[in-house]
Amino acid sequence: SATFLGVPAALGFNMGRAPMSDLGFRQAVAKAINYSEIASLVFYGYGTVPTAGFVPSTHPNFNESVASLEYNATAAAALLDSLGMVDSNGDGTREAGAREIILDLLVQNTATNIRCSELAKQYLEAVGIGIRLVSVDSSTWVARKDAMDYDLVFFRATPWGTLTYAGEGSAYFDSRRTGQGVLHNFSVQEYLDTCDARLGAGDAEQQRALDLKLQELHAEYLPGLALVWVDSVYPYRKGWDNWVIDHIYGGVVNSFSWSTVSRSET
Repeated sequence: SATFLGVPAALGFNMGRAPMSDLGFRQAVAKAINYSEIASLVFYGYGTVPTAGFVPSTHPNFNESVASLEYNATAAAALLDSLGMVDSNGDGTREAGAREIILDLLVQNTATNIRCSELAKQYLEAVGIGIRLVSVDSSTWVARKDAMDYDLVFFRATPWGTLTYAGEGSAYFDSRRTGQGVLHNFSVQEYLDTCDARLGAGDAEQQRALDLKLQELHAEYLPGLALVWVDSVYPYRKGWDNWVIDHIYGGVVNSFSWSTVSRSET
């Protein structure tokens, strides 16, 4: 087994709308999610708690200094209180100003997506954030996502998607990007400049520094949350060693393995 390069379950924010535009609110949402329970209940224990840097530890230039996301509903509630988002009438849903916080969570209607989204709804409602699940087909999801017609959005990131563009998942978040799975929701100038610098970087050390910075900016601003990192399990024939795992090209069954695999000594 090996940690999957992609992110099979993630939560994105429409950062052009309140309260998602408030960093403190996004931080509260991050604390309200029970990541280990998602790994256990949805991914059968083949998962780990992600960091706020979004991409998994198998990525080149993974930033080990970025902290893991932490489930702490008490801290989430306290942070929402500090932002003035309180449940003044005792109905279980907080208000921002005069309006109750009831958010649309856009999700494609597949089994795994729905299970994860239902858990996210449960966690967020437990801290007073109301959630409406908006379950739609793939084409409707893309249309509403592109129109920024959502508050929160459930999505996934493929191995190729996390590696492409400027790397570190930037293809999903850079506001100048387009595409079916792209959120294009992150327009902080420092982030855009870092993406541009990484695209033009030819030196390995410069590339590494920029990769680390992109993950730090994800952690600082939280345009999206990885809900779980998962292990991929690949079957292979007993008696053979030195398989090369490639998550993009067939797991253990890829052209790299053909030149490395060998019979085990017994």
